[in-house]
Amino acid sequence: MNGTVAKNGALRQAINYERLQQEVEDKSYLDKLRSIPNQNWIADMYERNKRNGLGLAYNMMCILMDEFTCLLNYPVPLDTSLCTAVVAEHDAYVLRSHGAPDFRVSFS
Repeated sequence: MNGTVAKNGALRQAINYERLQQEVEDKSYLDKLRSIPNQNWIADMYERNKRNGLGLAYNMMCILMDEFTCLLNYPVPLDTSLCTAVVAEHDAYVLRSHGAPDFRVSFS
C-alpha cells in the first residue's frame, strides 16, 4: 500500500497527523469530502479503522495516497510511445523492507 510510505517512509515527517486527525473528526470537513463525486473515502476510512485500529488520520492518509499515487487509478495511455516512465531506485520514497519489488530483477 502506498499509504505505508506516508506512515513509515520519507513522507512521515512531513505529515501533521494531529492536524489531520482534527480534520477527520470535524463534521464540516467530512461533509466537504463527502461532496466530492465518485468517491467513498469517508466510509472507507471508518471501515479500515474498524479493521486495523490504526486511527482515522492514518487510514485517511493511506486512502489518499492510494487514490492519487496508484497508477491503476489512471487511464492507460492511448499511445504509450508518448510516455516516459521514471522509476526511482534509490529514492527515500521507495520502501525496501515492505515487499516492494526490485525492478532490476522483476522487470529486466
